[in-house]
Amino acid sequence: MEPLAVDVKTAAQMTSLSARTIRRYVGLGRLGVVRVGRRILIPVASLKRLLQENAMTRPVHPIQEERNDD
Repeated sequence: MEPLAVDVKTAAQMTSLSARTIRRYVGLGRLGVVRVGRRILIPVASLKRLLQENAMTRPVHPIQEERNDD
């Protein structure tokens, strides 16, 4: 059974984002949260919505090679 909500560390692992980015999105209101005592839990539905919104609105840019100007 899929969890309904996960902690920040697990949310970061699930999305391949850093925990810092997850916390920033929470602070900006881009991710919904449930607070249980001192714990911050992010609903899995909120993570899926974030990824779907970004997948539809953000173009994919090729990785640019680093240039050495030595």
